[in-house]
Amino acid sequence: MNVLAILKDFTFRCKSVFENTTTKMSKRFLNWLILTIRTVALIPGKVNFTRLSRYGGRTAKTFASNFKTSVDWMKVNIGMAQDCFGPADDMAVAIDPSFISKAGRLTYGIGRFWSGVAQRVKRGLEIMAIGAISLSKHTCVMLGAVQSPNFKTLESEKQMSMLDWYVALVRSKATELLSLTDILVADTFFSKYEFVNEVIGMGFRFVGRLRANSYLRYLAIPDSSAREDAAERKSMERKWISPTLICPCSLHSYMRIPKETKPDVTRRSYIRGH
Repeated sequence: MNVLAILKDFTFRCKSVFENTTTKMSKRFLNWLILTIRTVALIPGKVNFTRLSRYGGRTAKTFASNFKTSVDWMKVNIGMAQDCFGPADDMAVAIDPSFISKAGRLTYGIGRFWSGVAQRVKRGLEIMAIGAISLSKHTCVMLGAVQSPNFKTLESEKQMSMLDWYVALVRSKATELLSLTDILVADTFFSKYEFVNEVIGMGFRFVGRLRANSYLRYLAIPDSSAREDAAERKSMERKWISPTLICPCSLHSYMRIPKETKPDVTRRSYIRGH
């Protein structure tokens, strides 16, 4: 198969995917979108409007103006994921903040974010990546990426923490994501009381990894026939979770962060999932 045949097949597949999505697009915008995707795939190295104009056969102003068009890309990508995976596949939605190195001081959202590769906080940008993963096909389809604002901007303008912003982002996309699957997967950072309870309230089932120093406990089922003195009952109350903290008929685990690792923690939290 030569290059022209590959391009023709690629164009046909792109057009069929976009035409089958629920998002309505004009014929002119659809033709421009397919041209842009094909041109980006062909351009070696950096991609900008000047290079798109050189390889795509349209003016740079045409590319710039069409990029301003408002499209619900989340719905488009969800349609692609459904077409790629199929209804019988075991799917889950995964979220993961990703660090991007960036120099300068005038770029929007620039600040100090956690870098998983460097295992430390670095100066740069961050995006929240949202993807649909298939367990049977061992692949992922990106659904969207949203830039995270600076922590100082969140605190001063919206009185929010980064965790609050992540919760608000998931809530804004919950309707579209739940149409695909109700399983939400995230890493250790999101295994916190505030985040897990919020996403469960939205209708998701949360799957996450606990911290390495998490302290797990199970509910006590006291033996009614055995005699317990006051000291044993007091020890049992300290050792086990109060049943009023959790809902029945669910799988629960209890996580306590040791005080020596995080001195400002004054409230114990638990993780639960249905």
